[in-house]
Amino acid sequence: MKKQTSKLKIVLRLAVLLAAVGFYSMAQSAAVSVNLSVNDDEDKLKITTPGSCVSGNSKGCIKASKRTPVTFKLTGEKKCTADKKWVLDRVAIRGDEDGDDGSDLPDGVDTDFNVDMSSGVLVDENGGTGNILIRNYNSKTFTVWYRVYATCADNEIDSDPRMVNDGSGSIP
Repeated sequence: MKKQTSKLKIVLRLAVLLAAVGFYSMAQSAAVSVNLSVNDDEDKLKITTPGSCVSGNSKGCIKASKRTPVTFKLTGEKKCTADKKWVLDRVAIRGDEDGDDGSDLPDGVDTDFNVDMSSGVLVDENGGTGNILIRNYNSKTFTVWYRVYATCADNEIDSDPRMVNDGSGSIP
């Protein structure tokens, strides 16, 4: 009987430890969701998610704390004038608000994001399933602007807010 009680205590302690590690991991990666919709003229993506930046806060501005997975979702009417649907295509980053995708990227951006440094395109961790998921390890302090693209037939539209990393995350 003593051996069974001892084994049960070990199993319970292990379960508590695993639960604590799980809660810590969840706290380390508070997910951010950015919702977008196509505007009435079908020439721009509108961000409908409130921003979380401290200064210069605008819709879609992301202030990353800890490791931050970011999901981009296209909501609302998706049918386009070409009798097809709008779909999210890619997310690209740049270091300068007015620059081209991939331009002036700050030091450390390739550590925090899975990014093609020449084009600025971030790898979609969802693998093209409709929503786009990016990982932001947030190990460095910097600001980047991101541009989300959607396509329908031969048409392409975008939206371009910013992302502020506070450096409080870590690389796995």
